[in-house]
Amino acid sequence: MKNLLTILSLTFLSLTYAQNKSAENSGDNRIYSSEKVEVRAEFKDGTEKMRDFIKANFAVPKQMVETYNTSAVTSTFVVEKDGSLSDIKITKDTGFNTEAEMIRVLKLMPAWLPAELNGKKVRVLFELTYRPNGGS
Repeated sequence: MKNLLTILSLTFLSLTYAQNKSAENSGDNRIYSSEKVEVRAEFKDGTEKMRDFIKANFAVPKQMVETYNTSAVTSTFVVEKDGSLSDIKITKDTGFNTEAEMIRVLKLMPAWLPAELNGKKVRVLFELTYRPNGGS
């Protein structure tokens, strides 16, 4: 009976170890916050070039210009391990259909430099605020 319990215990431990190793090998698909990574995700040529890219591609609604509205659009998205952007969401909108325009521009962006943790590329949540009509 003692031998049977020992064999069952060893079998259970080896199955648990195998499942943990399998999870490690499948890759880390967690989404980290920028504060939790060693190397933050960033637009390839830096923040200023990212702002220039958005400004060059964002069609500011005529009503927004006419009313001198300087409201900001805030978005969140995931910078993937390959630098692509996914799960784009607008968390604050101006009310001038800037939500759809911001999503369109973010989808146009070239790949970013991904975040890193422990020497490995990881997915990270990024928040971006942009003022389409007068500011950054």
